[in-house]
Amino acid sequence: MNQATTLFAKFALSVSFLAMLASCGGGGGGEGGGISSGSLPLLSITSSNYAEVATNSVARANGASSASSLGTSLVGVQISQSESIALKNIALSTATILLDNWAMFDNPTIVGAVTSKTVNCSGGGTVSAVTNVSNSNTPAAGDTVSATFTNCNLNGVRGNGSLSMVINSYRGNLSTSGAASLTMKFNNFTAGTDAIDGIITMGVTTSSATVRTLTLAMPNFLGTSNADSFSFTGFSMTVSENGSSASLNMAGTFSSSRYGGSVVISTPTTLAIDSSRRVTGEILITGKDGTKARIIGQRSTSILIEADTTGNGTYDTKTVATLASLGL
Repeated sequence: MNQATTLFAKFALSVSFLAMLASCGGGGGGEGGGISSGSLPLLSITSSNYAEVATNSVARANGASSASSLGTSLVGVQISQSESIALKNIALSTATILLDNWAMFDNPTIVGAVTSKTVNCSGGGTVSAVTNVSNSNTPAAGDTVSATFTNCNLNGVRGNGSLSMVINSYRGNLSTSGAASLTMKFNNFTAGTDAIDGIITMGVTTSSATVRTLTLAMPNFLGTSNADSFSFTGFSMTVSENGSSASLNMAGTFSSSRYGGSVVISTPTTLAIDSSRRVTGEILITGKDGTKARIIGQRSTSILIEADTTGNGTYDTKTVATLASLGL
């Protein structure tokens, strides 16, 4: 295998498996679990489930990333280690690895040519990758990369399914000043016992080394992890960072088999974390018959989680937690 093919294979593997595994703490060995969940009926929020529903709904979307400088401090908050798949993890890790290593792909023999390769995985199986790039050594609008995994075993983790990535736009330098839009499509992509299926469109705008904004849009995204099948429908999310301060907005429907139902997430007031980790703002989680849970910043390092378990507009149950304990 020549050097170019070796680099190509390593990149295709790293984009997929690091996005699924490295960013989310490991997916375990064995066969892929597959996708088994769609949107479920609205869930009744009760005094026994409100805190966990609120935490899990936010953590599944938000998480955090340690992939590289593009994502390491984008939220300025801690990872929820209990959630092995979080959508921001997957999006940031995939995009970061892709953009940091773009020159590895962006050298076809003929400018604008479609390049296709199939290689063997170290533990058996294959990965086939196709690229169609502009040969500019930097991402350009219209560039595409896709990979299909067939029983690909890498370090004891078996992968199947496919993913594709399209550069919608790219300008400047994302480390200092620039912007990019990237669409990622996962087609029943499995790694170990974790699985994801759906589309994530991500936008990144950077105005300095410490000022960034990340947007995610997911029309319909399904996942399975830790025996929990979940989905996001009509979901959007914006995370902004300014030095050591950060803000978060999210909206859409989240469904989880862990609770047997779905909730609607909204952000009445932007959740903001200042440089001293003092929190303000509110995230609202609405369930069946008007039942609700909400996360409210207390202008301190504590967060109040409270619930309206009857749907009459009165919040009758509450608890106080730290940012770390909520995974925010």
